[in-house]
Amino acid sequence: FRLINPDSWHPFWGGEKPMELAQINAIARSAYFPPYDPWYSDGYVNYYYYGFYLVAFLLKATGIPAEIGFNLALPTMMGLLASGGFTVAAALARGLTRSPRMALVGGWSGVVALCLIGNLSALHRLLDGVPARFDPFLLWTWSGSRAIDDVITEFPFFTGLYADLHAHVVALPLTVATIAICLAIATTQLRESPFLPAVARLIALALLLGTLSTTNAWDVPVYAALGIVSIFMTTSNLKPFSRRLFALAASSLLTFGGAWLLFLPFHLHFVALFSQIAIVRDPTDLIQFLSHLGGPSIVASLGLVVLLLPRGREHAPGIRWLPGVFVLGLAALGIAALSIEQGALAQTAGALLVIAALSVPPLVAAWTLTTRGEGNRWRTRFVALVIPISAALAAASALTGRAVFGLLFALGTAAAVGWLRLDRRIDRFVCLMAAAGLLTAAGTEIVVVADDLIDTAAYRMNTVFKFYNQVWVLLGLAGAALFALMIHEVRQTLRTRVTISGLPTIRPVWARLGVSVTLLVFLASLTYPALATGPRLEQRFTPGTPVGTLDAFAWMEAGTVPVLGSPAYDEIAYAGDADAIAWFFANVSGSPVVAEASIGPYRCNGSRISAATG
Repeated sequence: FRLINPDSWHPFWGGEKPMELAQINAIARSAYFPPYDPWYSDGYVNYYYYGFYLVAFLLKATGIPAEIGFNLALPTMMGLLASGGFTVAAALARGLTRSPRMALVGGWSGVVALCLIGNLSALHRLLDGVPARFDPFLLWTWSGSRAIDDVITEFPFFTGLYADLHAHVVALPLTVATIAICLAIATTQLRESPFLPAVARLIALALLLGTLSTTNAWDVPVYAALGIVSIFMTTSNLKPFSRRLFALAASSLLTFGGAWLLFLPFHLHFVALFSQIAIVRDPTDLIQFLSHLGGPSIVASLGLVVLLLPRGREHAPGIRWLPGVFVLGLAALGIAALSIEQGALAQTAGALLVIAALSVPPLVAAWTLTTRGEGNRWRTRFVALVIPISAALAAASALTGRAVFGLLFALGTAAAVGWLRLDRRIDRFVCLMAAAGLLTAAGTEIVVVADDLIDTAAYRMNTVFKFYNQVWVLLGLAGAALFALMIHEVRQTLRTRVTISGLPTIRPVWARLGVSVTLLVFLASLTYPALATGPRLEQRFTPGTPVGTLDAFAWMEAGTVPVLGSPAYDEIAYAGDADAIAWFFANVSGSPVVAEASIGPYRCNGSRISAATG
């Protein structure tokens, strides 16, 4: 993609590349940290800039010029995300199924879910009807990143295609590495693990959490929670209780104290601009939510049913498929009501049907898991009480216009019950990932970070944007592992013909349904890359530079912008900028101040020299 469209600027759809290039170049020229601000003389960068530092470090270490390295950096991040995603999803799938073959299925499914598919926005547009005249970029490409009104709904494929090397992009492979370390911690019994490897895992987690805090601080709350629960899991078998409590406290102090101390120089100079939260005023529309996170939520719902259902439940011949068919029918009716009828009654009924279809099966599976009568009696009673309460809360949320919260809370509760009640650590960790993703998304329906947009219609933009990225990763990896589990369950049934009185058990039936629906979700999600890729790659200056270069500044040689209302100039050409930038690099060392017109630096209208040179 970068060979096809390497440009670092476009007159309108340039994105944030100028800001990213400016920071990377300023970091490369800075004699000390915090790096100086390339757009404010005598100022320094008050931003979580560490991801840009990592890129600048690689550029200096290799000697690759920034204009070339910038177009290598984003594919590097996407490659790290894909390979890390493969590793984690394969490990999860291997743990769930004990099958090397299913590990490969899970790993490649993780790559597809994380990097290669989009949301369902393109399919939604197709079903709504394509207008006779439209802008392909706006209709197919851009709409995917704005699937929900007034918020940003990016996902990794869009990020790679749009090609902004923003903070959350560099953080994506770091979040996957954090999940990998948490998995290693959670699935290790501390009393059976040698001391040094156990401490090394905690130090690695501290380094990763500290790195996230200085690369994309929004990631820290979710992954810190994942880390503390993983530490709780690894210490759970220690006895007596006082020893377990000491190990939990010491491990947590080492991890979170280490995360802070390792990056203390950064924290001493960083000033948080926003530290308050507010209540969400207008919750997300359910159909819009489904067009973005509907695919991962559906896969997680069906996978949780298979994971939570106990084996050996028999059903009569005529009804073993009935629950699945009934659920599909409810979902279809609900989506039809939400899409066709605009009345309040139809919208409420549609929301209730969708919530019932997606959340009731995993809640019922969680109930059967809870009521088997095993384990701590108090915990059993508590969990048995939580399930009907969450179902009632989900229904009440739909009736009060917060259907998305109700759906996510119910699904998150089912996953949380799995974490509490399942026996195997790997099963519990998959449930933990699903619960983390679902409940994080539910939280964005209640509270929002009060940033500089709080008094505008787009007050939820950054909160949803930053947290939904984490939800995509968590549900994508958990869903890939659950997909492998469902395939494994189907294969086992076909191979061994496991039956009770000659009848298939209910778990393989749900697994077949889950495999079929997941494949349909993957297929539907491919409509986005199929329709959105071309319009973005064609978005270049005309005439532009030839395809096949990685030079982010090559657009200057031929790029022009028309000038309206000027008697002297018909257009602005940029070849002179390219010559000036080349002269700066050849002749100017250090970091002297260059005066440059301050006209819209966000989109590079007046900051081309500073963006290109730092």
